[in-house]
Formats: sequence, C-alpha cells, structure tokens
Amino acid sequence: MPFLTTTGGLNFSYPTDGTTNWGSTLKTSFNTISAHNHTGAPNGVQLGTNSLQNNAITETKFRLTNDSFLRGRNAADSADINILKVTTGDALQFGNGTSNATISATNITLSGSGTISSSGPFVFPAGTVSAPSVTFTGDTNTGFYNIAADTIGAATNGVERVRVDTAAVTSTLPVVHPAGTAGAPSLTFASDLNTGFYQIAGDTIGAATNGVERVRVDTAAVTSTLPYVAPAGTVSAPSLTFASDLNTGFYQIAADTIGIATAGSERARVTSDGVFHIGTGTPNTAAAGYRLHVNDSSTTADRRIQLGSGGYTLDLIRNGQSGSIVRSIGGTLYLQTLNAHTIQFDTNNTYRAQILSTGEFLVPGVYTTIVGGTNRDVFVDSNGYIGYVTSIRDSKTEIQDLTDISWLYQLNPVSFKYRKRDENGVYTDETDGDIQYGMIAEDVQPIRPDLCFYDEVDGQQELRGIQYSKLTAVLLKAVQDLKAEIETLKAQVTPQ
Repeated sequence: MPFLTTTGGLNFSYPTDGTTNWGSTLKTSFNTISAHNHTGAPNGVQLGTNSLQNNAITETKFRLTNDSFLRGRNAADSADINILKVTTGDALQFGNGTSNATISATNITLSGSGTISSSGPFVFPAGTVSAPSVTFTGDTNTGFYNIAADTIGAATNGVERVRVDTAAVTSTLPVVHPAGTAGAPSLTFASDLNTGFYQIAGDTIGAATNGVERVRVDTAAVTSTLPYVAPAGTVSAPSLTFASDLNTGFYQIAADTIGIATAGSERARVTSDGVFHIGTGTPNTAAAGYRLHVNDSSTTADRRIQLGSGGYTLDLIRNGQSGSIVRSIGGTLYLQTLNAHTIQFDTNNTYRAQILSTGEFLVPGVYTTIVGGTNRDVFVDSNGYIGYVTSIRDSKTEIQDLTDISWLYQLNPVSFKYRKRDENGVYTDETDGDIQYGMIAEDVQPIRPDLCFYDEVDGQQELRGIQYSKLTAVLLKAVQDLKAEIETLKAQVTPQ
C-alpha cells in the first residue's frame, strides 16, 4: 500500500540557500513537490512551481503522470509536452508520438560529453531519399535511410548516391581512394592487406600481390611482370581477340600448337616442332626440312608470298605475275630484281655466278676450268643467246667465192695493252693484263666496216669492236692466193 497519500496536495520545503541536497538531482532548481490535478490533464506528482523559466528540464516543472509520461513545460502557462514515456515492451520513447525516434534498449546511457550509448540496437523510421531518417542539423535532406527490405541508402541533397543491398554496393558517384602503395594498396582485402590495387603515379594504376607490383596500366600500355594465362579458345572464339572482332585472334589448337584465325577460320598455325604453316591442308614437319610451309587446297587461283614492300620485295607466286625477285608464271621461273641489285647463284655454299644489275653475266670459275678435247667455240648473238655458230650449207644462203681480198693488206696489225675501267665504266690509265695483238676498230671501219660490230645508242650505231672470227676465211684465201703465186713462180724458175 502507498506509504503516503494526499488529496489536497503535499508541499515539501527545503532551504533555499543551496546547502541542502536531495540526492544528485534535487537541489535548488525547484522548491515544491505537490499533487497535480490540472483540468483536462492526467493527474500526477508535480515537481516545481508554475512560474516557468527558460528550460523545462532544469528550471521548470516536471510531472510524472499516471499514464506513464514524464511531462514538462517550456513556456509560461503553455500546455505540457511529453518528454519521456515507458512504452509496452519496456522501451523508452522520447517525444510526443511514434513519429519521433524510439530507443529500444535495456540499458541506455547519455554521457556528460554528449554521447549516447546502448547495449541494444537503435531503431529508426525508414525515411525517404529526400527526408532520411538519420540526418544532420541544418541539412535534413542528407543522411541515411531504408530504401527497401535489406537495402540501405545514402543521400545528399535529396538524391540517392549509394545503395547497399545483399548483392552489391552501388554508387552513382565516383569512389575516391587514397593512392596507396605496392605494400599497402588502397583497394585491398580484409585478410590480405598487401594485395590489391593502388595508384603508382599520375594516370598509372598498379596491381600488387604480396606487396610486389605485378601489373601496371598507364596511358601507353598494360605491363605485367607475370605470364598471362588465357583459356585455350577455339577457331571461332579465340582466347586473345579484339573488342569489335571477336572471331579474329589467337587460340590453342592443341598442346604446343598455336593457331591464328580471322573471320572464324584458321589462317596459320605454329606447330610443336617449329614449323610455321600458312593456309589449309596438313602441315609439313621440321623432320622433312620445312620451317615455313604455305599450302592451299585451290589448284587454280594465284597464291603468293610477298616479303617486304616497294623496291625490296620477294614474291613467290604460283600462276601469277608480279614485279618481284622470284616468280613463277605458267611453269616458267623468273628471277628479277628491282633497282640496282645483283642475282647470285651459289652451290655447296660457294659463289658460282652472278648477273649484275647492268646485265653482265659473271662465271668466275670458267676462267680456271680445263675442258676436254671435245669442245667448240661459244658465241653470243644480238638477242643475248649463248651458243655456237653452225657452218652447214643448209644454214647459209647467197654463197659466193672470195675473189678480191686486196683490202686485207690495208689493215694495220698492232700490239697493245687493255686499260682498266672504274666503277662507272670509264677507262683509266691503268693497264689490264699482258700485251695483246690485234687491230684498232676505228682503223678497220673505213676499210671494211663489215668486220666491225656496233651497239645502238639513242637510235645511232656506235662502234664497239672487231669480229676477228670473220678474218679466218679471208686469211685462208690470202694463203691460198699466195700459194698459187708461189706455185706459178716456182714453175717459171724451174727448168723443163
């Protein structure tokens, strides 16, 4: 039963000099405790006077009502407001109603330093993006709120910026991190703090494992200190490919064999024994002596290999035609050089012959090679053919006996030495070889121009030399004529 009751009010007075304490909270802030029976308000116990000061908590009246409210006033003769209520479930409710914050806790502490601590959770209303439930004085559209079940939102200026749900953290703004280092990356993992991503320098990102840089990405390249391991891929979906052309790239055909594909079809491969195979069909092997193998199933279309460009190309062509060094046209093999280049022929790793860019054909070994007794003279005709000159009757026409060879005795045989030529073909004063015997073409031409040969230069015939072989028959005729004269003279001087 109550230890004290009253119907007309009970006043307790205490000294007003501030020397008497009623516990830690009842001091000189109020001077009466009385029963309260305000018209239209719940009955209760009132602490304080009706003469209110500026602060309802420290200098005005409080009353503990019979409906579990602690109420007070903050203005003279104003209506009482709810300050604190013990709700069903032993929760403490601050404020006037359920729209205000509720602290559900078995133990709550408001410290003198301004902190609030609790042994249980703080439960807030859901809030909205424009009115978050956890916000800040002077900026009430910035804070945290409940977007939906299991989803938290963060808003600034009434706009969602970050959401966290059970699947991901989603941000509508850039996430700015510190630069970090290789040993302490700025984006890392709870159990592995020296593994992650960091900024090496301006416009350069690094990836580290175990505190060591493994990959760096800058504006020029992606550089890795470790091997890049890709899946095998297929001919139609290569593992190393390109953003806008996914069926073109590199893939693994089999163990130790790389394939190159374009448009989803194999174009080349490098086999395990080091053969680079281009085209279709079965690749040849290194054991067969191949390192580069080009094959195609077509038997009619041109197939070419071209190395280089411009004036430095090597074309290997089947059934085609191109300005090239080596080409095959209709079964004929052509050797061609562009610009001032030489074609050289080697056998047994030894130089045997050359065709110079100026057209000279050099066969150095011929000069020192001894031939057998069965041989013949070799000639070069005006078309460049090398061969012998036949003497059979069927090869000749307009055959006439030599009669007048008196012009032979006008020719002037001389001895001489040849002069060497420089790299431009100009004759020098340096002699070349031993003494020679012959004639001077300029001396022979006025006497017998048909004994000389010529080159056509700019449409004009230019003197080049003497065809000494033509003199053989003339000299034979001269010998025959001399013999006839000798026989006549011998007949004249011999007695009958």
